Amino acid sequence: MVGCGMIGSAAMKYLARAGVDVMGFSSREPASFADHNGVFASHYDAGRITRTLDPDREWARMAQASVDRYLELERESGIHFFDAAGFAAFGPPGSNYVDRIRDTANEMATVSRSARPGDFSGIDFGSNTDIEAQDKDAGVINPRELVRAQMIMAEREGAKVRYEEVSRIEQNAGHGVSIETIEGNRFEVQRVLIAAGGFSEPALTGARLRLDVQGRVVFLVQADQEIASAMPALIADDATGLALSEFYVLPPVLYPDGKRYLKIGTAEYGHPLRSPADKISWFRGKGDATRDVRALQSTIETLVPSIRNRATQQLRCVITYTATGYPYLDWLNDRTALAVGGCGQAAKSSDEIGRLAARLFDSDERWYPVVTTN
Repeated sequence: MVGCGMIGSAAMKYLARAGVDVMGFSSREPASFADHNGVFASHYDAGRITRTLDPDREWARMAQASVDRYLELERESGIHFFDAAGFAAFGPPGSNYVDRIRDTANEMATVSRSARPGDFSGIDFGSNTDIEAQDKDAGVINPRELVRAQMIMAEREGAKVRYEEVSRIEQNAGHGVSIETIEGNRFEVQRVLIAAGGFSEPALTGARLRLDVQGRVVFLVQADQEIASAMPALIADDATGLALSEFYVLPPVLYPDGKRYLKIGTAEYGHPLRSPADKISWFRGKGDATRDVRALQSTIETLVPSIRNRATQQLRCVITYTATGYPYLDWLNDRTALAVGGCGQAAKSSDEIGRLAARLFDSDERWYPVVTTN
């Protein structure tokens, strides 16, 4: 198992639970991003939106399967990672995005409701008055704590974890796979599952995957507990009257510094990262993101006027997109399987994605196939 982030840790748990002798290779979160020269992971954060309302039925299905297991995972691991703050999608009247969410909700019998701007105190929706809300099975997950819960359960089931960065994966001439780490260690295994997100490609010798890795900026604004108690997680598409038309907002989340921050992010601006060096540089804070920050700050201050002139921070992450719009869950060859490509939606659904990845090892079924370049 190469990569023990949100998908990889879930897959390791399910493989170990099925009786597979599994070893996971993971990297520890660096104490200082600016000084780190190795791989990073995008779960180094305190908040991700979770919900089962989605314009895509497959993503909604994977999310529902995962959310249904949150409380069990919390109870069994002893780790709290889910806050049921609720969720609301919004856009202008007749929003195509909101309409598609309602269609999926009707198909899957998801409990949701049409809401009004006045239902959410402190939020100025402006002319964006088409709102669909989900009060149950939605809110915020802490990705660091989710991974910790999955790792606890995986190790409890017998999985072993080595905190070493993998530098090379190679099929042996006879059988099995060799895994080499930057520490100089070499391991011989029968089969391998790669779930290293945007850092997967260098480990796939000879494989040319159609992956689009994009850098993203996250903007944090210090906020009060009063806002947290009244605000759901939000996603806007087609929004009008704001600096951004597509963005997400998390209610104030408690961060490791002991303070609560509103979080806003967007995919409107592209920052393609084509090499490992590009990705490391991005996580270390390099690369101009001035326009991203200006638009994010303007949008959140218009949407939530009470947080103007508060302390702010910036974070960096990456999103790995696939050609299909779904994770690649498939075999590259008879010994190497792949679980990569969250497309910006994997956090909430990671338990189910990991379960499906683990199923590759006891089934001939293929879920979301790999697309390679010619």
